[in-house]
Amino acid sequence: MTSVRHEEDGDDHVDVAPAPGFGRFLDADNVLLQHGSLVTEIMPGQALPLPAVGERVAVFGTWVLDTDHGWNEIHPIWAIRFLDRGVLVRRLPPKTPRYEPGEGGTGGGGSGGGTDCDPAYPTVCIPPPPPDLDCADVPYTNFQVLPPDPQGFDGDGDGVGCET
Repeated sequence: MTSVRHEEDGDDHVDVAPAPGFGRFLDADNVLLQHGSLVTEIMPGQALPLPAVGERVAVFGTWVLDTDHGWNEIHPIWAIRFLDRGVLVRRLPPKTPRYEPGEGGTGGGGSGGGTDCDPAYPTVCIPPPPPDLDCADVPYTNFQVLPPDPQGFDGDGDGVGCET
């Protein structure tokens, strides 16, 4: 985690330096304007604790292109895994984010509400590859998996992913 700042719209920006292998989430503007960090955002009313600068975290949420600024971001964050503490905190936004055509970004091509969810995982929202995710990368356990299971969450083929 590289920085935290409160924005005028009420969001908290939590800037994250991607771990090795996750640099593909950045675009040129993340590198130039965000010093190589991915902007991630906590919306007003979400009871997610803010990580400390330097803390190792994994964030889960909607990966979008902020067309107003030109960089990629995760907005909103749905969950934060505090890696050094071994703690996972999940909080959805208190209300559905609004999309108003002509006002701001496009939301990365999706229309929100789970449209970027892989149909192989009908009871949870997991994006299709890329990236290649493992069970440690998602905040779900014991969820339904349908073939072809592109992420490989159902290792034993019984239709249940990330079994605990």
